[in-house]
Amino acid sequence: MLTLAVVFLLSAAILLIKPSFMGRYKALFVALLHFIMFFGFLPQMLQIIENPGITAVSLYDGFLYPFFQADGLAVSMGILISGLGGLIALYTYHYMNAIKYQNIFYSIFLIYTLMMLAFVFSNNMLFSIIVLEAASILYFFLMVINQSKAQSLKSLMRFLIVNGLIALFLFSGIIWIGENAGSYVHSVWCSLRDELTNENIYIPALLLIIIGSMLKSIQIPFKYWKPGDQHAIFPVSAYGHSVTVGISGIFLLARLNPVLGSTTYWMYILSTAGIFFMLTGAYLALRKTNIHSILSYTTINAMGILLLLIGINTPLSLKAALLFFFVHAFYKSTLYLVGGLIRKKTNIEDFRTPAGLIKSFPVTFIVTLLAALSMAGIPPMLGFLSKELIYEAKIYLPGISSGILLLGVIANIMMVAVAFMLVYKIFIGNLHLSKRKKHTVSFLSVIPMLIVLLNLIFGLFPGLLGKTLVENSLQSVYSNSANVHLIMFEGFNDIFWLSSFTTIAGLLLTWILINYQHKNSIPFAPSA
Repeated sequence: MLTLAVVFLLSAAILLIKPSFMGRYKALFVALLHFIMFFGFLPQMLQIIENPGITAVSLYDGFLYPFFQADGLAVSMGILISGLGGLIALYTYHYMNAIKYQNIFYSIFLIYTLMMLAFVFSNNMLFSIIVLEAASILYFFLMVINQSKAQSLKSLMRFLIVNGLIALFLFSGIIWIGENAGSYVHSVWCSLRDELTNENIYIPALLLIIIGSMLKSIQIPFKYWKPGDQHAIFPVSAYGHSVTVGISGIFLLARLNPVLGSTTYWMYILSTAGIFFMLTGAYLALRKTNIHSILSYTTINAMGILLLLIGINTPLSLKAALLFFFVHAFYKSTLYLVGGLIRKKTNIEDFRTPAGLIKSFPVTFIVTLLAALSMAGIPPMLGFLSKELIYEAKIYLPGISSGILLLGVIANIMMVAVAFMLVYKIFIGNLHLSKRKKHTVSFLSVIPMLIVLLNLIFGLFPGLLGKTLVENSLQSVYSNSANVHLIMFEGFNDIFWLSSFTTIAGLLLTWILINYQHKNSIPFAPSA
């Protein structure tokens, strides 16, 4: 793995210094490096699976310890980051044709992936934050690679303010704990949990880290990042929102759960914030017509779900959270890549008027429908199982389960409508008006979008995911060992009927919105 990391760095340097290196095959070269890294993580995962009692394995046989260590959570994220990074690099082979500075883009892309991998595998929490901030800076440059000079300067000022604030909170919280623990090693923090949860140490650190983490993943106020990055090219947003910087704050909270979790402060702060962002993200996504904005606000909803589940902090809720990491990565990356394809082929990004593109993009329609079904939680997609686990976790939350459950159902109803309105606006509406020709979509553009099929495969055979990645990740974020048994249908119980009600209510809301739009001859949202 160390050798591969060096290869990544050398390749990035060569791409930067020698722009003609690999010619038009830069994307394929970068994708190949990611896939080699992906297969490099499989032995670590197999080692953890074969030794269920083991909490971590040394990533480099002791070299550089204690900076890097692999456990179930880190290896799972490493597999997602490298695998999805390879698919997105593959997707850019045709997408980047008209974009300048491709050598700079791919060079930054390689180093960005390396920084995110360093973040998830780091066993030193101060080092984790350093490489995370480095990754954030690199993500900013990936975002502005296609922007005009004026847009770039505006984005730079916003980035310096927001990211500087985030860094201040995160560094302050981590240093506060590290100085009191006398170490920055994560495993040492876990062993000192009782001392570190002393209120004089715990409360200031908790507030700083939670605020910094929420800023990193959700970007309060909303317009400053996720919806504000709609000038970024779609592949960058696909990578950032699904599995890298966009979820880094939530990953950090999951990583610190054995140290800071299981307290009243933890539960109420994260649960309250989670419900707020679930509702806000779903509502604002429902009101938007620009595909980039819609997907950005659904990311806010997804981060709210994860905040809530980590805050509940039971084996059931953490199992649901870890499963949702995968569900979200599969469908969100697919939808962003679909958006990029539609934008490149038709120059349409805002769907104030439904476009009726089903005849123009029949394969893309099927891919989008599968992603929407997973986002809406419809069987047999993995999103259905994830939704049922989330409901089950909320029901068994002590004390405030009824209120949390009610608000969660409302948010999920809106998300069902968002999913189906997205399909309707892009592919179904105005079919009688659409005389669009059928577009040819390249093989290399379609293959990355087929990652959504994993939601279908794991939905039909959930044990493939449950007994490997999810169960071993759970051992990393929960202090007590817990078995993970995933099954698509457990009978006609309360959870099933609640999930069915959510789907039916969401479809009804979709029907109301479509009819409202037709009746008034205007889009639902007054602005994009």
